[in-house]
Amino acid sequence: MSDSNEPYERKGAVTSINEAIWSPSKHRYPQLDPNNPVFNNEYEIIRKLGSGSTANVFLGRSLKQPSKKVAIKVIKQMWIKTAKNAYSMIEKELEMAQSLDHKNIVETHGFGNHGFITKNGKTTHSDMTYLIMENVSGGCLYDLCESNGAMGEDAGRFIMSQILDVLEHMHS
Repeated sequence: MSDSNEPYERKGAVTSINEAIWSPSKHRYPQLDPNNPVFNNEYEIIRKLGSGSTANVFLGRSLKQPSKKVAIKVIKQMWIKTAKNAYSMIEKELEMAQSLDHKNIVETHGFGNHGFITKNGKTTHSDMTYLIMENVSGGCLYDLCESNGAMGEDAGRFIMSQILDVLEHMHS
């Protein structure tokens, strides 16, 4: 024990959040690519998955559970400003998604109106409306049909049975 009044400091201890995240030898979470932005201090944004008229969707990886990948749907501000009842439509989508529990329905993990993106410790975007959803690989049904063309009756029956199973669940 030291007689000094100076606070005790462990050698090699992490002294800042940036050091904890970016230092390869001291971090608890997966090594992040320093070029990738971070969403809400929870998810590394790996890449853009797609874009539509209402939102951009990104592939994210949890900082706390590195094997957990999610889809981060960021609603476009321009759509919110121009669409009539935009927030009402978003709330309806959330309510519906959260009320349904089925293997063929994408799970919603979270949502909010104050999302933010940081890169190298600096906030680059803020006050974003977002949904955090289960990441489902393989793309959407439309893209599958476009890329494969006519797939035959067996594929049609398989796809239709999954759709009908979800519809039955939604109306039960």
